[in-house]
Amino acid sequence: MQLVLFTDGFVDQFGGQTNKKFKSKQLKALLSEISKYNLPEQKTKLNDAFENWRGKYEQVDDICIVGIRI
Repeated sequence: MQLVLFTDGFVDQFGGQTNKKFKSKQLKALLSEISKYNLPEQKTKLNDAFENWRGKYEQVDDICIVGIRI
């Protein structure tokens, strides 16, 4: 079992091809997709996804994601 808590910084980031927000639905799908990996790999995949989404746009907010595997 894994518990993930996150602030709105990731989901409120503008980016992608149409400069839209990432949105919580997309983050939840990403978290579900990467849940099979260990926590350091999840961190890398989250960071890669964020940077790819953000692209050339500035980061608009602070980001905090905490994952606990029980």
